[in-house]
Amino acid sequence: MKIALPLLIAAIAFCGFSFWSKLSSPHVSLYEKTLFSSGAPASRTGAPGESNCTSCHSGSVLAGAGINELVLVDGVDTVFNYTPGVIYKVRTNMNLTTSKKGFQATVLNSSNTFVGTITALTNTLKNTGSSREYANHKGTSTSGATPYWEFQWQAPATDQGAVIFYMSTNNTNNNGSDTGDQIYLSQHPFNSTAGIESKTLGDFVNVYFNKDKELIFKINQASEENLEIVMLDMEGRIVPISFYNDKTTNGIQGKIISKNSLINGTYFVHFVIGNNTVSKKVVY
Repeated sequence: MKIALPLLIAAIAFCGFSFWSKLSSPHVSLYEKTLFSSGAPASRTGAPGESNCTSCHSGSVLAGAGINELVLVDGVDTVFNYTPGVIYKVRTNMNLTTSKKGFQATVLNSSNTFVGTITALTNTLKNTGSSREYANHKGTSTSGATPYWEFQWQAPATDQGAVIFYMSTNNTNNNGSDTGDQIYLSQHPFNSTAGIESKTLGDFVNVYFNKDKELIFKINQASEENLEIVMLDMEGRIVPISFYNDKTTNGIQGKIISKNSLINGTYFVHFVIGNNTVSKKVVY
């Protein structure tokens, strides 16, 4: 008995050490599954200098444009530019059908420095790392039935020019393992209302429905610029579209075709023109 007792104590200590080693290891899917269902570790958004969810999940990295949704809400209004110092709700979601999902987001300026302050709301949590703040899903908000995630962002007190929200989402196959997931990465730019270009450029952007219910746009500027267009409904949901445009020395013009039938109501069309952002309201 005197010999067995030390052996028993040693065995218990070894097992405890083994358990702690597995619990602390970042590469054991069982423990990751338990931990990460309540928010990913910091620095997984795919932003400059960061990894993404595939550092822990064995899945594919896919383009998140049209899948990842992120809008700024000021009170009840969706906005496309930020005003320094103002507090916004940031509403995020995945535009697809899934049984289980997760996300992480952060926001950086052109120097890749985190700007503003993130505060978690009911269905999100916040963590920090490498001088950046992150909004994440939480354990009670990973169901596919969760309509969206919301967190609060207070814009920086001083004008930062264009800022970009970096977002990584995980469409998990819910197979009890870390394999076979789909990771979507996206970037969501917003200009400051204090920027001269972002305030004046809107005067040169026109968008309207013609008699055939086609949405026509024209951007009257001399130079050619890269162009991205996003359409949102009043709830801040992305309306899937395709757009056709011609670039000319006298400006950019074309038409937007909705990929699903529009219902009567108000829509917002968000133009990213080069490094500038302009939003227009249209009624269908």
